[in-house]
Amino acid sequence: KRFAPCLLDAVFAALGLDQLFASIKHSSKIEYDLQGIARLLTYGRVLEPASKIGTMRQNEKYYQPLVKSENDSNVYDVLDVIYANRQKIIRRMNTCISRGIGRNTETVYYDVTNFFFEKEEPDEDILDEAGNIVEKGLRKMGVSKENRKQPIVQMGLFLDDNGIPISIEMFPGNTLDHLTLRTAMKNTVDMLNMDRFILIADRGMYSGTNMCHVLNQGNGYIVSKSLKKSTKNDRAWVLDQNGYTEVSPDFKYKSHVITRTVTDEDGTKRKIQEKVVVYWSRAFYAREKHENQSFLDF
Repeated sequence: KRFAPCLLDAVFAALGLDQLFASIKHSSKIEYDLQGIARLLTYGRVLEPASKIGTMRQNEKYYQPLVKSENDSNVYDVLDVIYANRQKIIRRMNTCISRGIGRNTETVYYDVTNFFFEKEEPDEDILDEAGNIVEKGLRKMGVSKENRKQPIVQMGLFLDDNGIPISIEMFPGNTLDHLTLRTAMKNTVDMLNMDRFILIADRGMYSGTNMCHVLNQGNGYIVSKSLKKSTKNDRAWVLDQNGYTEVSPDFKYKSHVITRTVTDEDGTKRKIQEKVVVYWSRAFYAREKHENQSFLDF
């Protein structure tokens, strides 16, 4: 079979990537086919995912080969170029998406996942002469989503309200989820000149400092929080059956506004107001009970 990339060519151009890679090649005086390899890597991920070298060998499967370079190893050079210019790429795609189909960023979703590498030892940190860490290794041992024992890399992803990616950011595999949010926002979302949005994230992102950063940028947030990690007063309020609104025998909720004292980004203490909403769902209760039945039996 042979691939006809006309549709993907149109998308690649609409995202402004053809012009951007042409500009990068010209300014960097790169001699190999930067644009062709970038297209091949992108299209290959969509049509027939494979390793980087495997993707390069798919070049002949297209009616018109995408890459003019003869050295397959240039694919690794392209990866370095993409990484070095990742902020330009993110800004260009966001600009083209906003001008083309438009972005709905009234709400922005953020989550973290990780992926493993087929190697036994984690990357070493780069140290200076005094033994201080200059650059942390990226592939580190951490809590793998797939329960692997190999080094992993953490990836944070922002999506708009239509589920279209806004940006991604990479972190060493031993980085805790909540420590990724502020860095990911500073490196990408904060620089995109987006209108005020509501950040939606799971309980792994909740910390006073993270919420302060969101507020300091003029945005709001809806973030879940673990009841087990809440204060004694919070738990008592949740368990108190007074104040619940019963929508049906299977669902009820209540809410109130509280003032919390948290640590701001500069280390100072700050008071913030939050509306706390708690609900009880019979379906959720049944699922939790089923998942923990063996412990309950014990």
